[in-house]
Amino acid sequence: MAKPKYGPGSLFAVPLHDGGYGLGLVARMSSKGILLGYFFAPKWAQVPSLPEVKSLSPNDSVLIGRFSSLGLKQGTWEVLGSVLGWVPEEWPMPVFAREGTDYWPVNSGALRRLRPQLALGRGDSPWWRQ
Repeated sequence: MAKPKYGPGSLFAVPLHDGGYGLGLVARMSSKGILLGYFFAPKWAQVPSLPEVKSLSPNDSVLIGRFSSLGLKQGTWEVLGSVLGWVPEEWPMPVFAREGTDYWPVNSGALRRLRPQLALGRGDSPWWRQ
């Protein structure tokens, strides 16, 4: 089996249904294809270049979440490259709590602060659900 072209520290662009791209970073990988990622605002009109995004930090993220590797494996999510000086300990793995079908980081103060920022597109729907 070929080694994936992404891994912890990889930045990637997610094409959105209404046009434009979301930006994510792989922070952790499981052997079963479940990834932990940090996601960033704003929505990009075009796929950003690596120099535009390679110096992002965890504090720049608007969401930390689990997701499938399918988009990366199939190439529908474009891998841009890796963050400068990737240090996994600087991108912590949060403890998650379930809310309906969603999993959210337990830090509820951060969740209350982030939720208003997540609606970057239509209505109350965050960009990754459009």
